[in-house]
Amino acid sequence: MNSPLRFVWDLQSYYFKRFDWGRGFKRLLASISFHYLRHWDIRTANSPDLMICPSDFIRRRIYKAYRRPSVVVYPPIDTQRFSFQSRRENYYLTGSFMNPFKALDVIVEAFRDAPERCLIVFGSGPDYDRIKAKAGPNVHLVGRVSDDDLVRYMQSARAFLFAAPEDFGMIMAEAQSCGTPVIAYGVGGASDIIRDLSAPRPTGVFFSEHSTPAILKAVALFEANSLSITPENCRQNALRFGTCIFRANIRKVIETSWESWSSRRTVPDVQDLQAELFTTQNI
Repeated sequence: MNSPLRFVWDLQSYYFKRFDWGRGFKRLLASISFHYLRHWDIRTANSPDLMICPSDFIRRRIYKAYRRPSVVVYPPIDTQRFSFQSRRENYYLTGSFMNPFKALDVIVEAFRDAPERCLIVFGSGPDYDRIKAKAGPNVHLVGRVSDDDLVRYMQSARAFLFAAPEDFGMIMAEAQSCGTPVIAYGVGGASDIIRDLSAPRPTGVFFSEHSTPAILKAVALFEANSLSITPENCRQNALRFGTCIFRANIRKVIETSWESWSSRRTVPDVQDLQAELFTTQNI
């Protein structure tokens, strides 16, 4: 289980706004379609014996939609390929597949209003021209980049910015694996990945809304606390998402579930199983 259909559950209003479905015939058609999709989704959600999800954000969404508990197992990232580098250059980085959901435009608009800061934007997609039109001279769009170039950009960036409310957001974990702080929209899987300034070893900063003032305030907060948000802390944080830990945790879920089903014809207690995984997922 990855996630309930987010566009018909708690992110319906977000999709209505981002894709202009909020008025007239489009709103009526979308509302009717979403109603039937929700009923279908609930029926199919009764089939699995145990649900596994990628973040605490999705665990809460599953319970809200289906009233069912689930087990969080973080997805794996390649911590060897996204290797650590402590040296930083004087640019910020953002990027992804360019569609409205990723909200890259609000980051570009924010940096356009902060000409003293350099922003590099990677990626391509249907929103490319619209984002390019909003870029100021301090914002550099480099298009689609190779895997090796992406790693190099991440290793040297002062910080990585991300504005989408993702189910998990592996690219943020990959940036952390390179030792790069993350400035992110504080909704979704970002709260599972990033340790903010309230944590003993912070690895990034959150912003609470898609607006130029909110993003620039988060960047300024990062700059003011950059000595405590160290590349070493970011790298250490990312190790809990390593491939070996994922394999161990998914194996534990499967073995425990099989043992419970074989002996008692029941699924394991989700809270007990999550407690066993908690130590490795929060090193």
